[in-house]
Amino acid sequence: MTTEAAFFHGQIYQLKIHLVGISPMIWRRLLVASETTIAQFHHILQVAMGWENFHLHRFTIHGKEYGIRYDGGIGFTDDPWQVRLGDFRLRVNDIFHYEYDFGDSWEHQIRVEEILERDPKKKYPRCIDGRRACPPEDSGGPWTYQVALHVLKRRWHPDRSLVRESLGRDFDPAVFRRGPVNRAFRRNEHEVGRPEERSF
Repeated sequence: MTTEAAFFHGQIYQLKIHLVGISPMIWRRLLVASETTIAQFHHILQVAMGWENFHLHRFTIHGKEYGIRYDGGIGFTDDPWQVRLGDFRLRVNDIFHYEYDFGDSWEHQIRVEEILERDPKKKYPRCIDGRRACPPEDSGGPWTYQVALHVLKRRWHPDRSLVRESLGRDFDPAVFRRGPVNRAFRRNEHEVGRPEERSF
């Protein structure tokens, strides 16, 4: 590895991730090591946002698509267990995208806020901030979810009970707690091996 390439590995990226097309904004702020692979980063985002990895995904970085290939899904030219975030030589304010569930099309914008020195006393990844709950799986995408939130705000709306049932009676769209996310990271729930034969 050249000296310049080594510089891009060994850094910590402060990333802000938000779901596109939803207001109020749903977002997370993460600290992620530059050695993180694309495959690991997919699982990190699943944990941080609150998704359950039920669907296909893809990253678009510098105009090229990356992701984990599943049987019946789209193919990618690069091995996501070999490509690392540091390989992209990301700079502050660089933006790339992550799409999850091609049916509902949950588009995540990811922006590099800062590039930090690694703190040897801390473990990465870490969630340092965020707002609002992730939409439930299969809730229809941004437009449908916005309509659902509109209905929930109106106590006497005729569809309120139906929407509450579909989202889950305990679901609170305003609540996000980073503690459970970081506990999941400490349990290495984002460390998932290559998929078995799994079709979509």
